Amino acid sequence: MLRRFDGVSVDGIIGASGTELIDIALMCERLGYEPQKTRRFIKSLGFEQVRLLRRPQTVSDLAQAAVPPLLEALKLEPDSLDAFIFVTQSQDYIVPAPTYCLQQPLGLSEEVLMLDLVQGCTGFVYGLFYAATLLCSGVCNKVLVCAGDTSGYDGRQKGQEANDLLFGDGLGAAVLSRRPDAAGLWFSLQSHGALHDVIIEPNGRSKYKRSLDYDQGHIEDTGTFIDGPRLADYVLNSGKADVLRLLEAAGLKSTALSYCIAHQANKTLLKALAGLCALTPEQMPFLAAHTGNTSSASIPLSLSESSQSLPKLKEAPALLCSFGVGMAVASALVDLRRTLILPALYLD
Repeated sequence: MLRRFDGVSVDGIIGASGTELIDIALMCERLGYEPQKTRRFIKSLGFEQVRLLRRPQTVSDLAQAAVPPLLEALKLEPDSLDAFIFVTQSQDYIVPAPTYCLQQPLGLSEEVLMLDLVQGCTGFVYGLFYAATLLCSGVCNKVLVCAGDTSGYDGRQKGQEANDLLFGDGLGAAVLSRRPDAAGLWFSLQSHGALHDVIIEPNGRSKYKRSLDYDQGHIEDTGTFIDGPRLADYVLNSGKADVLRLLEAAGLKSTALSYCIAHQANKTLLKALAGLCALTPEQMPFLAAHTGNTSSASIPLSLSESSQSLPKLKEAPALLCSFGVGMAVASALVDLRRTLILPALYLD
């Protein structure tokens, strides 16, 4: 799907994570990696630390911490929001949905429209897309989007323990509004469900549980399986195609972009994708060396943590590029020159 939405503004963004930092070199040592392998691993993937939320806190706690200061900075009352979109794979409960659990703590109106989405690494861009559709339809004037996951180390990985060296916890929040003078947003979304097994948590929900006999007792939870080679192939082909078709639709060359803020999958993958899209490494920076791959939060958290070192955001449009579980790719061309990007918040 390729769409343009006029008169939509991204008013503000904030990222949030936890205060616990896990040193990747020490984790590699605990896994029995030789020093040379550890150095190669860190150099290739780029993660020196991953940032985690302290247990028993969840992604909902991050939302409760991040949303109030964002609304305060934008001089908005919670009951002025017309819709609340929450995107996560790490919901507190299967039922009820996260928006209902967060409605009262955030002070949202009983008239607020609430929408919960299950998306992975493309979640933030998907959230922006749905917000834009609500705004352009005339149903809403202001929409709150939250996207985040607790994907970090939890000791469940069996057979792919290296996953614990990649993932961190995080959440991003954004407020979008309808403004006639706004530059508008371009989106490109593509879904490739035939590849759904590239990233999969096979024992996580009903498919596995309903395959067991009632007397089998313990349910083995083996965490997330990632087919690395197929994932890289997907990103470098579908990710490239998505970025290029969005630029073509918008009538822009890659040199016209301030930055392409990509999902922070790993350093090597972003470097390769940048080259395929005719972007310089400076235009597609790796920003998660001390945070890790935070799934749907990685784009807003990277912006929030690094906006001071990205001065060109205030000079030209930016492209947000995400890809991952589904499989799916989702890109957005956004004008962040008037967007308030708050420093990241770390919940203790």
